[in-house]
Amino acid sequence: MRIFVLLTLLALNQAGAVEHDFRSRFAHDPTGSAARSEMFESAFRQLILNRLDQFLNIDDMAILRPRNLTDEQKRRYLIRAFSQVGKQYDFNFDVETHREIVCSELAFVVFPDFEWPVEMSVGRYTVSPDHIARLAVGDDPKLSPVLLIHDGRKLPVASNRHNLTVLLQELYDQIQY
Repeated sequence: MRIFVLLTLLALNQAGAVEHDFRSRFAHDPTGSAARSEMFESAFRQLILNRLDQFLNIDDMAILRPRNLTDEQKRRYLIRAFSQVGKQYDFNFDVETHREIVCSELAFVVFPDFEWPVEMSVGRYTVSPDHIARLAVGDDPKLSPVLLIHDGRKLPVASNRHNLTVLLQELYDQIQY
């Protein structure tokens, strides 16, 4: 599962975060690609802004939204997300370093006040897409599953929590289509 953060420059403006220095990186964009960008993606070499239609050529995806955010939290999270653009890809997958970043680390960095499940792997702490998805299930979820696609099929929204739970448990025969 690939992780991305769905944000727009418009959302940044609406959050009142236009005064930040990183905003100027996009002000003189000759191609206009930043203005058309809809999401952050940790691509093979660095964190980039991308268009959703270019990203969606995939078989499995979960869109998870933080629950019950205040306007001030949204503003802070947007600022943190945009400040990651251009960082190099973290081939060490180490959540304790913030100079480089991978897709799942983006959520970890943008939402630092969430209690993230991490795992020790090859001598470093990592956070995986499954770790992030676990925050959308259980008794007190921090995230809400907004959209699930499995094997190229959109799953019914009414069954999102159930389906995310069974996907995490790899109980594919219990998916509700």
